Amino acid sequence: MSATLNLSEQELEQLKYPTGKLQWETEYTPEVIEKLIAKIEQFPADLRVLAASLTKEDLHYGYRPGGWNIRQIIHHVSDSHINAYIRTKLAITEENPVIKPYDENKWAVTVDANDDNIELSVLITENIHKKLVPILKSLDFKDFDRTYYHPDMKRDVPLSQLLSIYAWHGHHHLGQIKTALLKRF
Repeated sequence: MSATLNLSEQELEQLKYPTGKLQWETEYTPEVIEKLIAKIEQFPADLRVLAASLTKEDLHYGYRPGGWNIRQIIHHVSDSHINAYIRTKLAITEENPVIKPYDENKWAVTVDANDDNIELSVLITENIHKKLVPILKSLDFKDFDRTYYHPDMKRDVPLSQLLSIYAWHGHHHLGQIKTALLKRF
């Protein structure tokens, strides 16, 4: 049997969250908001650099047993960040709108999420950030208190927390890609 099947729960957790789990900010000050936006703004460039180094063979490696492979991760990032953009637009144009959750695991098995051509998803991520970041930078500090309602979470999510989610999200998936390249599951 493969050694990968003998991983402890702790080892699997480390593979799943190579950069650690999402940590909420204790306080959302203007400086914290600015720092989170800067991380969101930087992410597409970091993704582009990493994606440029990948071979077709690399795209098939996963970061843990039973986890997504690199191409699924890259396609997921574009899907997820499109949703971040839409959620942001809804929150700034409506009063506490109810957003539409999606099953990311079902999305990860669609034909487009398993295409070796990752360039389109890298471009989508770059371009959605070119739309999202200027919106985030244009908001007043108080606008980050605006919320949307997430039915799966069963709570209101302020835009300040959306920033935490997506500043972490990109870094998290880059860590998974790096782990996949190292571990080659």
